[in-house]
Amino acid sequence: MLMQVDSDAKVIESLNYSEYVMANGHYHDKGSIRWVKQSVVYGLSNIDSAINCANREGAFGSFVLVLDPHASSQDLSELASKRSREDLALATTSLWEEILELAKDVYALDLIKHDKVTSAAMQGDRVAAKEFEYRYAYTQNLLREKITSVFREVTWITKTTNDNKHYPISYIASCMADDVYRFTPQIHNEIVNRNKLSASAVSASKKLLERMVNSETQEALGISGFPPEKSIYMSLLRNTGLHYKRGDGTWHWLEDHSKLADHGLKSVFSATTKLLSSKKGEFVSLSDVREFWAGAPYGVTKGVFPILFMAYTFALKSKIAFYERAISGEFEYLPEIDAEYAYKLQKSPNDLAIKYFEVSAVEQKWLSKLAIVSSELANREIDANFINTATPLVTVIHRQLNWVKQAHTYNDVDSILNKICRNVRDVLLRANDPLRLLIVDLPHALDPDGKLNDDDKIELLREVINI
Repeated sequence: MLMQVDSDAKVIESLNYSEYVMANGHYHDKGSIRWVKQSVVYGLSNIDSAINCANREGAFGSFVLVLDPHASSQDLSELASKRSREDLALATTSLWEEILELAKDVYALDLIKHDKVTSAAMQGDRVAAKEFEYRYAYTQNLLREKITSVFREVTWITKTTNDNKHYPISYIASCMADDVYRFTPQIHNEIVNRNKLSASAVSASKKLLERMVNSETQEALGISGFPPEKSIYMSLLRNTGLHYKRGDGTWHWLEDHSKLADHGLKSVFSATTKLLSSKKGEFVSLSDVREFWAGAPYGVTKGVFPILFMAYTFALKSKIAFYERAISGEFEYLPEIDAEYAYKLQKSPNDLAIKYFEVSAVEQKWLSKLAIVSSELANREIDANFINTATPLVTVIHRQLNWVKQAHTYNDVDSILNKICRNVRDVLLRANDPLRLLIVDLPHALDPDGKLNDDDKIELLREVINI
């Protein structure tokens, strides 16, 4: 070229070479689409910038071709071995000078193209302008073809691969995906197993979520025919065993996740329970849970998350309380979840949260007595856990007419009983933490002086409810 160009590193950086390799083998095995970004850098010091760029663009890993006459295989091996996961493949090439010279040509032509004086001069000379555009395009294509060829032919070094053998780049990409996402569930459904859903996929997911909330005991959740939501159901819930038929012929959600055949699904569920247990009694945003599932080593997509997470929570319903962000910005307790909650899980998980609870033996004994009262209210047997026990108690007061909720007098004869009625009403209406409601607030409302035993408090609660 007739003009001086800048440093070699700046020339290569200006290329902004960006191609992607799909992890085909991983996709065929797990059903998840993942890709690795291809980059070219000059010098070992620029590898980190290529990795950061790949991460910003959504790639889980990087193939980085290093143009550096001084870089050895040992240098690349040491860099790759420092990675916590196998998400980086490095290589050098003996053709680095050819690539660099072509890159300098493209860089110089690009400077000419964007130079105002030169561009203005060529506008008046059609022949020169046409010749320039031809040369510009030709040189760009020549450079791209050279880089593509080198990417196919070089020997790549990763964290675990340094045997000087040549492997196809798509094979290496799949090996990288298998390592990075070694606990990803096996989900073969292109409708929802992706991060960006089509309008029809969103609609099908919403219909399935509604069925999940309302139709547990029906075969295929009551979905007739074979609409899109049936395909999603089969892939995510039926084939995985999350929704199954018991020996008595009834359909239910799987509660013992250790029975799952899919090791990846079992792993993400187990890790989630461990995470929630470590934050016992704290609000955990469902957007944080979604990010936890999306990260390595699970790689659960945003399209799949709402459905699998709902199935997961059904098994832990005795230990998880659900919350929704109110207008005030604070999280409010929901005594029971419905289809609307499921929709928000799909659309705005940041507005939803959960709390994980565990109870002591003494607390469990008190809950067992409360569960009897809740069973009487619900006209069915209630398990002695804080969520199931709290729900009928909270629901019965929320379903009352407004004047009942706001009344000052419930008993004209006994002023003490009347005050207890108001106290019980208030704690049930304000309930934002089911465990605190049952273990602390309700006992105190019934017996502020702490003089009654558990059986007496239960009888008093019955009397208050029946007023």
